[in-house]
Amino acid sequence: MDNWHTRQTLLMRAKNPDDQVAWEEFVSYYKNFLKVVIYKINPSTSLSEDFLQAVLLEIWRSLPRFEVDAERAKFRTWLSVLVRNTVLNQIKKEQKQNKIRQELEPQVEPNQAELDQMVQKEWELHISRLALENISQRFTGKAMDVFKLSLKGNTIDQICNELKITPESAYTLKNRVKKYLVREIKRLRTELEQ
Repeated sequence: MDNWHTRQTLLMRAKNPDDQVAWEEFVSYYKNFLKVVIYKINPSTSLSEDFLQAVLLEIWRSLPRFEVDAERAKFRTWLSVLVRNTVLNQIKKEQKQNKIRQELEPQVEPNQAELDQMVQKEWELHISRLALENISQRFTGKAMDVFKLSLKGNTIDQICNELKITPESAYTLKNRVKKYLVREIKRLRTELEQ
C-alpha cells in the first residue's frame, strides 16, 4: 500500500462503500454523537434507534458525494445538516403514517440557531469524551484519578486528601494528563472534522 493510502483519514476511507472496516470504525466514532443529537431533536426514546438507523443509512448513501472543501463546508456542518434533515423527514413520515399520534403530540421543528448550537455543544463533548477515553489507557497510577476528580470540580486539597498525595504531585499529574488530552482533542478534530 503506498503512502497516500496509508495517510487517508477515516472520512476518506469511509467514503469508499466497499471499505466495511472503515465504515464500522466511522460508525463507532460517531454513533454516540448521533444518538444524542437525534434524541435532542426528537426525544421519543422508543423511536431513537429507528432514527439512528435512518441517519446512518443516509450518511452511508451520501458520504461518497461529500467533498472535502474548506471553502464550502466542514464535515461537521455537512453532517449536522444531514442529521437534522433526515430526522425531520423521518418525523414527517411518521406523522403521515400515524395521524392519531400527530393529533395528540404535534411535533415542533426546533429553531435552526438552537439546533446548530446544540449540535456544536454535543460535538465538542463527543470529541472530549473520545479523547479522554483514548488517553486513559496511556496513564497508570493516580494520574487519571487526579484529572477526573479535578473535572468534577474538586479542589487540589480535596484531591490530595482523597488520593493521599502531595499538592505538587496532584498538579504535576493533572497537568500531564491535560497536556495529552489537549493534544488528543486536536488530533481527533483534525481527523474527524476535516
